[in-house]
Amino acid sequence: MSLRAIDDAQVRLLLEHVDTTTPAEKLQALRAECDADCALARRLLREAKEIRAELNVLTFTEMEIARYSGKGFENQQIGQLLGLSVHTIADHMKRINRKLGIVSKLELAVMVTKAGIA
Repeated sequence: MSLRAIDDAQVRLLLEHVDTTTPAEKLQALRAECDADCALARRLLREAKEIRAELNVLTFTEMEIARYSGKGFENQQIGQLLGLSVHTIADHMKRINRKLGIVSKLELAVMVTKAGIA
């Protein structure tokens, strides 16, 4: 292989990695990405606000239990933290589920996480 062939191959390799995007195109792409990020942030904030409004039906104790449950605590751990029996925590969980129209701890965890209180 000649020295000229190596040079041509190197030039082709370099040209493959040259960015031909103009500064205006880069700025436009960056603005579009920022707009998309802002739209997502607005949607997530709106969703969190809506979920917090749904959670307002809970009593203070129920909200504390929901928060701990959303963090993955078991009923026994929540009871120890709040000074309540496991039976009382289970009763509160039933009321929480009924008030929120949910059937599982997973649904509750999703709600309190999206609301930003877990």
